[in-house]
Amino acid sequence: MAQVENPRKSYNFRLDITGIGNFYAQEVDLPDSEIDKVEHGDSNYDVSSPGKTNVTDLMIQKLLFGDASDSAIWIWHVNCQNSLVGGSAPPSEIRLYGSLTEFATDQVTVVNSWWFEGLWPFKINGQKFKRGGESENAIENIEFSVDRMQKVGGAASPF
Repeated sequence: MAQVENPRKSYNFRLDITGIGNFYAQEVDLPDSEIDKVEHGDSNYDVSSPGKTNVTDLMIQKLLFGDASDSAIWIWHVNCQNSLVGGSAPPSEIRLYGSLTEFATDQVTVVNSWWFEGLWPFKINGQKFKRGGESENAIENIEFSVDRMQKVGGAASPF
């Protein structure tokens, strides 16, 4: 009899973060990318030009840690704004680069890739503890602020 894969246990996304490591996720909400439309002109009609780029937040849900640890994520999060020292670490230490890879159901074939610049965790939530299961004792959701993002396609990260 063929074994049926449990779709709830498939971690088809891998997030690699420079200096932190990687982890896998079951669900990802990619940021929206929007370019402001700037209208200008000195005649009887307006001309539109592209303005500033805005990128919303990246949300990673249902995490499984690869070579990154939840301690590294928490340390990074605290360094973004440490209430004990009254400030944050330098931007070069908290605003990092990352790449997100989506895999096919075989967990090997790359379907899509994105890279992110200025990535930092501003919200960690949903940590649930269960005495009987080690895999449940992990961070449930992380929300990241993103400065820039680029869809790379099926190729690897550009950095």
